Amino acid sequence: MRDQLLFDLFVMLVRRLPMLLLFFGAMIWAIVRWKAHPRGSLMVLIASFIYLLEGPFFTLFFYEFPAMMRILDLSTKTYRWLYSGVYFFENFILAAIILLIVGAAFADRSSSVNATA
Repeated sequence: MRDQLLFDLFVMLVRRLPMLLLFFGAMIWAIVRWKAHPRGSLMVLIASFIYLLEGPFFTLFFYEFPAMMRILDLSTKTYRWLYSGVYFFENFILAAIILLIVGAAFADRSSSVNATA
C-alpha cells in the first residue's frame, strides 16, 4: 500500500518535472531580483510555493480519497460529484498561480505614459 503511494508521488513528480524546473528557476530569479523588484519577486515566490505544495497535496488527497469515501459509505453519484468538486477547486488554485505570475510581470512598474493631445 505504501509502495503504491510512493509510486504515485514519483509519477506526479516525473509528470510535473518540466514545470517544477521552471518554477525552481523562477524562484532563483525572484530571489536574485528581490532588491530591485520586491513586490514582483514576492508574487513569483508565493506562486512557486503554492505550485510546489499543490502537486503532493492533491496526489496524497486522491490516494486517500477512496478510503475516506468507503468509510463514509457514500453513493457512486456523490462520489463522482465530490471528485468533480475537488478537480474544480484544483483548477482555481492553478488559476490563482497564473494570476500571481501575470501580476508579478506588471508589478513594480513605473507609469511613464505621456499623454499627448
